[in-house]
Amino acid sequence: MSIASLKSSHWRSLPADPLAPRDLPITAWTGHELLAVGGQRVADGAAFTGADAYDPQTGRWELLPSFPLAARDSPASAWTGYGLVVWGGSIAQGSGSGLSQTLGDGAILDPAHRVWRVLPAGPLPPLTGSVAVTDGADNVIILGGVLVTASAGNTPVSRRVASYDPARRTWRSLPDLPVATSHELLGVKAVLWGSRVLVAETWQQVVHTAPGETSGTGGVDLFLLDPRSGGGAGHWSRFPVPSSTALIGADVRALGSELVVAGGTMCPPFAACPYSLNTAFGLLDAQGNARAGIFGPPIKLAAETVVGDSYVVMTGSQITGPGRDEQPGDAAAFNLASGEWVTLPSARRFKPEPQALTWTGRELIALSSNGSIALGPN
Repeated sequence: MSIASLKSSHWRSLPADPLAPRDLPITAWTGHELLAVGGQRVADGAAFTGADAYDPQTGRWELLPSFPLAARDSPASAWTGYGLVVWGGSIAQGSGSGLSQTLGDGAILDPAHRVWRVLPAGPLPPLTGSVAVTDGADNVIILGGVLVTASAGNTPVSRRVASYDPARRTWRSLPDLPVATSHELLGVKAVLWGSRVLVAETWQQVVHTAPGETSGTGGVDLFLLDPRSGGGAGHWSRFPVPSSTALIGADVRALGSELVVAGGTMCPPFAACPYSLNTAFGLLDAQGNARAGIFGPPIKLAAETVVGDSYVVMTGSQITGPGRDEQPGDAAAFNLASGEWVTLPSARRFKPEPQALTWTGRELIALSSNGSIALGPN
């Protein structure tokens, strides 16, 4: 089904998720069912280990075995093509203490056999907030994250990188994240782009101008990791982009041979910048050149995905004013071939707060804590 077909489709409610309402579950599309693991209970915000799967063909949810390790917040996760890896994260240490314990363990869900397998110990320290991406060989690369979360602030972001091979059940270390001189690393995002992994590093640079006074700036550096170069040792290279590309806080993902950079801002971290809707949008080629004449999305981004050669977005915001009427559930798609935005049917009547968009090949599923919906043929 194409975006043109979606334009003539309709939104419908999905059967109730037996583990809902919950926020921020880990999701993955297996090729025939949507997995949803863990998340936070809406009632009290507590992390839990429950897992289930939705089959669009039958229209039914099925409970799966629970995640076999401690319930956790902010783990890294990635779908390998035959399993869902969940690693790291944190657990609260006492009510109201503001302290968390970071975790260095994980497990992989085999949905075909409905079993979890605990991962062997690896080279990474316990980390929370790491990101994971699957490379072209179905290995899971984990990077970033912090060692300790405390009320006084986070420790520096880890530069360690490791790859897990689910077929061999083995880990290997890869070269550390490169960091530009004087840049303090604040966080990373990663995406597979062709045969390499592109990493966006958000940074700040703080200067003490006088006793008790500081000033600074910040931004995003892009690097490419070739995990198979050097006989598997891995190699990093710098990826240049135009200075006008709004990278801070942006969603970064591959669209065909190009790279989408959407919803970013030029405002450095923690800076007092003018309010912005963050609807910037750009397309970069393999040399880092931005395609000219591309306009930003017509709505503020809340959830994003790729459908064929189109980048699909949905908003959970409500923005009204002169010339603007934006409600929860409004959706749009950027068509790569035409270079234009297409308005999709709105799901306003459902008032969704989308936390993930999943394309099944036939319909678009918006997963939400207040009820999931799908856009497709009736």
